[in-house]
Amino acid sequence: MLKQKNQTEDLNKLMNNIYKTEEIAQERIDIITVSVGENGEISYGEVCCDRKYSKATFVGITLAVFSQLTGINAIMFYSNKIFKGLAISASTVTALIGIVNFLATLVGLSLLYCFGRKTLMLVFNALMSVTLLLLSYYSFEGNTTG
Repeated sequence: MLKQKNQTEDLNKLMNNIYKTEEIAQERIDIITVSVGENGEISYGEVCCDRKYSKATFVGITLAVFSQLTGINAIMFYSNKIFKGLAISASTVTALIGIVNFLATLVGLSLLYCFGRKTLMLVFNALMSVTLLLLSYYSFEGNTTG
């Protein structure tokens, strides 16, 4: 908003408050003040192909892919089939998964302050991979014995 209103001094102050060193603040300002197209926006072609944005685009796409590969949607959708061997109702299983999901989100937010996004992403994506492999193994094992 400050850039669009041409309030560059306020923008500089804000960036210096957010980023501790002048060098990092200047880099962020350079990114903000990059030349834009005629309509005031950066085109999709620039975002995908320009060297200036390629790293950020790659990181964004990779994060989106990892988010989809965690498999939480499959767990939520097939929860009744996955846990059909338990002696509890389907609605109870769905409620338990929702509660666990909520509590895991709270724990994740608290860990975010301690370890940072990058560390959490790397560690928990590795753990999620192992968990999904074990889940698929035991799910397959349960289907072949019964």
